Amino acid sequence: MLKIILARFHLLLAGYVAAAGMLGAFSARAQGIATPFLDPADPSEDPIDREVLDSLRELGAEDDPELLAELLDSFLVNTDLRMERLRAAVEQGDAEMLYRAAHSLKGSSGNFGAVNLGALCQQLEEIITRDGARAACERLPQIEAEYERVKHALAVELGREEA
Repeated sequence: MLKIILARFHLLLAGYVAAAGMLGAFSARAQGIATPFLDPADPSEDPIDREVLDSLRELGAEDDPELLAELLDSFLVNTDLRMERLRAAVEQGDAEMLYRAAHSLKGSSGNFGAVNLGALCQQLEEIITRDGARAACERLPQIEAEYERVKHALAVELGREEA
């Protein structure tokens, strides 16, 4: 039980570290400065912050070498559900549901080092707040593409796909 509590605490810390990459956008928004939208990610760049992944790997290094795989599998299953909620919210034009799904995905992405995915979700939140759900639908394909990159990188990490 203690190991699970420590793992969750470490995930929370890892999320804060990963989110540091998004702090510039938070600061700009707080100051009323428009944040530029991210261009589509360079396919040659790693969609995962390896320092965050390494810190997750260290959690179970000796005691539970399968912990990383379990955490990543949980992230992938939950992110698939969050992506379904994003799609449903866009189809329904439900701004509140879309915002909640984007916010949830932003947080979990940071916890697992998918910093660009988290930043895209933050931008989606800003669009929803400023312009509503209908304006946000153009951002969904970019989020889906980035999530596919994240899924592939994590599958490679788990030895389930080739690079």
